[in-house]
Amino acid sequence: MRMLLVLAMVALLAATAPAEEIFVWFYGTGVGDFISDSPPIFNGVMSSGGDITEGSWSIAVADASWPDTSVPAARTQYFWDTFFADNYTPGTPGYWIGYIDVNHGLPTQPVLDIVDDTFGGTMTGVCTIQMLVTDDDNDGVLDDDEFCQGSFSGCIVIIREGTGIYDGYAGTGSYNGSFTVDCPGSMHTWNFGMYVWIDNAAPVENMTWSSIKALYQ
Repeated sequence: MRMLLVLAMVALLAATAPAEEIFVWFYGTGVGDFISDSPPIFNGVMSSGGDITEGSWSIAVADASWPDTSVPAARTQYFWDTFFADNYTPGTPGYWIGYIDVNHGLPTQPVLDIVDDTFGGTMTGVCTIQMLVTDDDNDGVLDDDEFCQGSFSGCIVIIREGTGIYDGYAGTGSYNGSFTVDCPGSMHTWNFGMYVWIDNAAPVENMTWSSIKALYQ
């Protein structure tokens, strides 16, 4: 009886123990191409200045419904019309915002992977992508040079499929930065800061991709 009582107390303490929280951030730089690559995968490395200074990251975008990369003009037009064209705000200057997520034309959320070689571990999850492009001459029409640079940001959900020090952790985060394009080409260079808040709150269960998708609907 005493052993059963001890086991019950241990289980109760484990169930009520406070969650351990981790906050990490890093600077990232990398490249990717929405037009020439299928699927578009943006990837790169960590820069100095944040908590994680060694490692890599990637964001993969599902493009099953997009025109093929063999017809870049059609693919470029589809990309602009689907994610940017209807989201114009007049101003000085005016600007477009491209919402690249499941609520605006993607079949699934972009997949985020982080490899942390500073502390040892990996994180995976999904994210949104929002890109801002300014209308420098305020005419409401995208000119050839206006998509050559801009800013971007997004929200993050980390699921419980991490490894190393992130094993059993899940949470949320955000990122923001700037991009340039090698106009008249389509290769992007991204520079950004990413911030992640995660914990191991019980019960430690893997969130399914369907539950992740529900968070964005």
